[in-house]
Amino acid sequence: MITPYSPKNAKHSNDAHIAAQSQVYPKIFNTLQEKLSFETVTFDSNPRHKILDGEMAVDRIVKVNINSLQYPLSFTVQERFRRPDARKWQDITITEWNHKSNLPSELYKLSGGLFVYGYYNQVTDIVEQFVVFSSSQVLLSLARGDLHWDVECNKRTKQTFIALSFKLLRDNGLILFEQ
Repeated sequence: MITPYSPKNAKHSNDAHIAAQSQVYPKIFNTLQEKLSFETVTFDSNPRHKILDGEMAVDRIVKVNINSLQYPLSFTVQERFRRPDARKWQDITITEWNHKSNLPSELYKLSGGLFVYGYYNQVTDIVEQFVVFSSSQVLLSLARGDLHWDVECNKRTKQTFIALSFKLLRDNGLILFEQ
């Protein structure tokens, strides 16, 4: 069994991604929105998307046009935009294990270059805060034992997840950009 689908959560994620195109990504890449293009990766009939989303936890591919280069630079990105009430935690959460299916979750699939994690307010259509980190760097820090994490369980999805505070990521030099 996969994670239960929630139309409400899907709408929140989609709305957040659309807002992030103008509010977040130009800041991350220090460029104009017109220099960016986005490909949404969904677990659909596209074989490439099935691998990127299902096996590598990639949500988006962002291409950045650079004036002095002949072709855009390409970045694989995982996104997570929580609701503003979760902002009080000031942490990132990464699902670890799906206990309904007894299968590994996102932690074991992370291969996106960048992870964009923030808080999106659907009422105001504003990304209120976000951090960007390298998925690989966080995984390496976990493997090396450089980070302390808490394991918790999401009662709705029956998935365990790890939580890493923004402060911990900052203190270990893992945040690439934040606002």
